[in-house]
Amino acid sequence: MASGNGKHPGGNGGSCEQASCDCGQGDGADGQPCACRAAVTRAYAGMLEGGAPASVALEAALRVYRYHHPHQADDVAQTTVETWVFRGPHH
Repeated sequence: MASGNGKHPGGNGGSCEQASCDCGQGDGADGQPCACRAAVTRAYAGMLEGGAPASVALEAALRVYRYHHPHQADDVAQTTVETWVFRGPHH
């Protein structure tokens, strides 16, 4: 399954490796740009616009992030998504 080519699952096979991720130069957590940020924030906003509770919208946004960064630590993924959608960690 993993071919090491940095491609996303469902694309050309393989996995999204942080060092050579198709969605940007970094994982977003370390200050490097991440092109999947727009998809994450769009998922969150779309869920809210559709009437979903904020907790459900956040879970959807986290799933989008996890698709692009499957090997990211859970706490880092959560903090990154919260920072993007809430403009800072949400407690």
